[in-house]
Amino acid sequence: MIMDTTRSIGIDDSANNIKAYFRRATAFEGVEKYRSALADIRICTAAKPGWDAANKAQYRLDQAVRTLKKATAR
Repeated sequence: MIMDTTRSIGIDDSANNIKAYFRRATAFEGVEKYRSALADIRICTAAKPGWDAANKAQYRLDQAVRTLKKATAR
């Protein structure tokens, strides 16, 4: 799924393609690539600030990245 959404974004990388960014973020999260997922989710929330699902995902991913940073800092 990551490759498919990346291809879609490659064709149209504008903010209008936020569904593809959201799907790719979800796929990245599924394989525990939280930093990549967070980067994509931030594109979604910047393009559509009122999108509840994206806002919740951004909060969740931000927490995951912080936890990851703490674990690697030890």
